Amino acid sequence: MSNAQIYWYVADAVKALLTPVLAVFGIFIARRQAQTGRQKLNLELFDRRFRVYQAAKAFLNDLSIDAGAGVKFFEMFRVETAEAAFIFPPKITGFLNELRNQASELKENTNHLDMLTQARDTSKAIAEATEMDEQLLTWVNLKTDELVDIFRPHLNLRYVK
Repeated sequence: MSNAQIYWYVADAVKALLTPVLAVFGIFIARRQAQTGRQKLNLELFDRRFRVYQAAKAFLNDLSIDAGAGVKFFEMFRVETAEAAFIFPPKITGFLNELRNQASELKENTNHLDMLTQARDTSKAIAEATEMDEQLLTWVNLKTDELVDIFRPHLNLRYVK
């Protein structure tokens, strides 16, 4: 066998092996791209969920400072948590709705208490409104403590499956 024939046999063998090697390399690259895509999706989901968490935390914090907050305050919370139904399970959206409803009740009660105080009404109504206001503020403080526990399972960076 001459050197030229050996060269052609080796060249044919290399050509035959090159296709499967390139295919394996292509599969490796495709898997890495899919993994990177999942990581990016997970990071984007985390960012969106974390924004909702921050909005809820700020909302509760603001409620504990100013229970009679205005319409703009509630509207801001509603806008910041609008996408929650699409990125969280019903448990979280229910929690956010409960926050919204109780905050609305707290606002109404605080406004009512302010009106009674300004009217210099010293009746039983002021005592009842004050007690209800204290109960609602206690509720706000409890929900502030619960917030992390409720959101924690949904704020992690594991891969999306």
